[in-house]
Amino acid sequence: MLGTLEITEKELKAYEESLLVKEMVLDIKYTYGSRFRNFHGIDQLDYMVETLKNKPYSRRAISVLWDPCLEVNNNEGPCLDLYQAVIQDNVLYMTAYFRSNDIYNAYPRNIYGILKIQDELCKRLNLEKGYVNTIACSAHVYERNFEDLKVFSESNILFCDEDERGYFFIETGDDGIQVTLYNKEGVEQKVFQGTSANGLRDAICFHTSNIEHAFYLGQEIAKAEIAYKNELPYIQDKELILKKIKEM
Repeated sequence: MLGTLEITEKELKAYEESLLVKEMVLDIKYTYGSRFRNFHGIDQLDYMVETLKNKPYSRRAISVLWDPCLEVNNNEGPCLDLYQAVIQDNVLYMTAYFRSNDIYNAYPRNIYGILKIQDELCKRLNLEKGYVNTIACSAHVYERNFEDLKVFSESNILFCDEDERGYFFIETGDDGIQVTLYNKEGVEQKVFQGTSANGLRDAICFHTSNIEHAFYLGQEIAKAEIAYKNELPYIQDKELILKKIKEM
């Protein structure tokens, strides 16, 4: 998806820095980082860490990015306005609230940044990562991106009924194929490893609840096996590109 939207790793790194660095950039009215790390002199990241360190059960680990002292007289303002973190069973979960959310262009960058903030909190508090929940008052796509979204959706989005037992992430590596099962909340449940589609099929089949999902998994695992055995790149839900054999 990032390649389709022409988002580079360099751009994501710069965006991550803008969320976590408190210093302002010249000629810019605000950055998410300045609001987050220096809100009227308060480092809200430090506040969240100290709050949860002292009281892991607290529901007060909240940071705000909307400043009414400025926004009431300003036509510009942050689209992402609030972070909240909570801990349950040594797992840190996050919620973010958007007043306005450009789903096509901004959201991929936004969710990347929120996950990086979660990474920082988990690292400082020595906690496992849980799911991230985002709430958007207005989630939208601008008219200028309608055609781009149409092209993207026609080539990337698959439609199937949701599997009550969860979903799978498939990847290949030097040691074979790895299939990871997550529940509907995004929490890892089980990891399956193997080098053949048949073996993985037998191990996974009891962890699906609808036939459409099972057919899909069979298709993807077969592609992963071909990729692994022929040293080809495999990306889930993408077409498998086979290398042509040169004529002798």
